Amino acid sequence: MKKVLVYYSYSQKNAGDMAICFGLLDLLEEMPDYEITMVSRYAKKDPLFKESKEIINKYHPSVLVKPGYINFDRSKGIFSKLKSYISGWFISTFARFSKRLKEDIKDKDLILFNGGNYLRCNSMTDKLRLKALFFPIKYAKKHGKTVICMPQSTAKAKNKTSLKTIKKLCGNFDHIFIRDPISYSYFLENNICDKTKVSQSCDLAFFTKNLCKETYDLGKNDSYKNKIAINVRLTGIGDIGSISDDKIALINSIYLKLIKENTDSLFTFVCQTEKDNEPMETFYKKLQADGVNNIAFVKSNDAYYLKNVYSKHNVLVSMRLHASILSISSGTPVVGFAFEEWGFKNAGILKQFGFNNHLTYEGIYNEIHLLINKGTNSVSLKAINDYKKQLLQDLSKR
Repeated sequence: MKKVLVYYSYSQKNAGDMAICFGLLDLLEEMPDYEITMVSRYAKKDPLFKESKEIINKYHPSVLVKPGYINFDRSKGIFSKLKSYISGWFISTFARFSKRLKEDIKDKDLILFNGGNYLRCNSMTDKLRLKALFFPIKYAKKHGKTVICMPQSTAKAKNKTSLKTIKKLCGNFDHIFIRDPISYSYFLENNICDKTKVSQSCDLAFFTKNLCKETYDLGKNDSYKNKIAINVRLTGIGDIGSISDDKIALINSIYLKLIKENTDSLFTFVCQTEKDNEPMETFYKKLQADGVNNIAFVKSNDAYYLKNVYSKHNVLVSMRLHASILSISSGTPVVGFAFEEWGFKNAGILKQFGFNNHLTYEGIYNEIHLLINKGTNSVSLKAINDYKKQLLQDLSKR
């Protein structure tokens, strides 16, 4: 029996984050005799720990999910945040005295850092987060464990200090998998780590299976000529802050024109992230009040169920990375509608699977109909399977 420890399991409030966890577990459970433990991003008293543990064990009952070491809640007031940062600094700085950390690591054969978008450092907040998240990785490496970074993305470093921080961080891994070609090229061009230690892969959420037994039913909406899923994102990188008013106005104008000028098509707002719920509901209800009928609304944080939803549509217009990934992995093609300020990940992963990003009505409209005419994206499904085989093969050697 090979014992694997994963840092970290993520939150159920964002289906994309949980899709990464599900994809990793679906991957690992294909490997024989693996005993899997996941340490949560959230501390024991945080409601997000309980919620995420429940959804993981609903689909993967054999996985042991343990609480995190530090409370990272960013939603509370300034004093709670300050307390969290101070606590995090203390725990991560004096990790060698943590009995819990020693117990978690001591009998493990393989340590995995879960996939995501953490290999970036362009602010003091980034530095504090990296210190808090990576101290178990540094501890495990120091104690002779094999430590693998599962597919991650990065962002362009603002200065040499930021780049140096990422290089130092990556030195703790025996191998690093990168989830998009733009980040992979950036790693190689900037010598972030030895090129023999880095491999191009894809986002773990692509490996999610169809485990949800609940079926999404279009009902009367099945009569529309085309079924187009859409989402709306108004937050900045890392879901912190907001994008500019000009960008928000652009989003509203493009979606309004798409929906009102294509009445033979159904536009389904698919909300899979709590932070998107309010703007998407507001937009949807305004359209309803204006008498628009060719719209529907679906809200779910279950990544497996969302794959079912996307599979019932001809195409997805996506501002959310993991909405794109769940759609592509269900066989439904994607039109990207993402801004550069969100980093390499959106454009990079779309490019990786042959899809394009557009920021104009004409570009999005033309791409939608081009993809609808092409039909199911079988080429992408083959590419996903190839990445999966390669990752399984690489992990089996560790």
